[in-house]
Amino acid sequence: MLRTHVSTVRRLERSGQLHPRKTGAGEHRFDRAEVEALARAKGIDRRPTDRGQLYAAVWQGIREAKSLADLVIELGAPPDELAPIVAEYHATEIGPDVLVLSRAELHRLAWVTGRNLRTGAELVELVRRLLLTTRAERRKVSVPHNGADPPRDGGGNGVEPCGK
Repeated sequence: MLRTHVSTVRRLERSGQLHPRKTGAGEHRFDRAEVEALARAKGIDRRPTDRGQLYAAVWQGIREAKSLADLVIELGAPPDELAPIVAEYHATEIGPDVLVLSRAELHRLAWVTGRNLRTGAELVELVRRLLLTTRAERRKVSVPHNGADPPRDGGGNGVEPCGK
């Protein structure tokens, strides 16, 4: 947790800054709260050392409204490792029907579409317009024999399901 050499830990013990409890096997065990307090006081890096700690640190950071960039800097982990953890948090907290889109992915979609997309709402509007344009183009090509509009998707929004 302190990410320091054992000789440094022993020095901290001798100086009275750490108070280990020795097991029957002679192992030194430390109180987590004491180690964390010492790490904070000394400004020692406490980055997560295993997957569970990484998840806990990322999820706590999200609850504290930290950005992905803040988490990368604080935890010393690459964005491609943290982004799936962030997405999993949002899927768990918000539900499976919510799309979480990173700013980088939004920029990639803006580049691919040739549009200036700054927000998720702008992306949704672009997709809506594309669907309506596609629907209108399909109407021009294949009008039902009775002249009626094609059936709606049942939701009343006029957007047909994909693949039809």
